[in-house]
Amino acid sequence: MANARDDSKEAPEIGSASSAALLRELATTVRDLWSKELELGRTEAREGIEALKTSAVCVLVGAIPALVSLVLIALAIKYALDDFLPDWAAALVPAIVLAGVSAAMVFFGLKRLKGPEVLPDETVQSLKKDKQWLKQQLET
Repeated sequence: MANARDDSKEAPEIGSASSAALLRELATTVRDLWSKELELGRTEAREGIEALKTSAVCVLVGAIPALVSLVLIALAIKYALDDFLPDWAAALVPAIVLAGVSAAMVFFGLKRLKGPEVLPDETVQSLKKDKQWLKQQLET
């Protein structure tokens, strides 16, 4: 019977040692996982910012010739309307049309500007999954 008691005393210690080792390993794994997730988040954010930067440069480079073209088109329309309208009205017609187009583009641009997110969606989803996994591991 003394042997049975000794075995029962040793079993919890071995079990405790194994549990402690498992908990240490779990903590290390979780720490490493979170570190990798944060690194992935930074990378995703950098990629998003780079894409926005590239898009902004393209828009600016395209906007300069577009502006010059619009001025020339407005002048052409004004000269075409000179035969039918007084000078002031011929200049006003293209100005009003261009103002309407400009306002629509500004509102469209502002709406789209609010749309794209730089937030690393994949990382956020992955962190949520990791959180659920960790809860399950701690419950078992």
